[in-house]
Amino acid sequence: IYGNQLESLTDQVENQLYALMLSVNSAHFEYDACVFSKKHMERVDKGDGLSAEGSGRVAINLASGVVHSYTLEANYNTGKITNHVPAA
Repeated sequence: IYGNQLESLTDQVENQLYALMLSVNSAHFEYDACVFSKKHMERVDKGDGLSAEGSGRVAINLASGVVHSYTLEANYNTGKITNHVPAA
């Protein structure tokens, strides 16, 4: 998951806690692969020259202050790790 870096510490903790809860409840979600940096929010793509500020996740956050705004990238392969998920 790509997330935003938020101004408020409380909002940032809540923002990242969602991703952490995903990793606790999913065998195939890697929290350590998540990115919540200002640098990533402002980066410019080398291929097309567009900035991440035009992405829905960043634009919605900057326009409205929404805390839970993420970009999820997925594939059909198994990740590098598998989390242990205890039985409910």
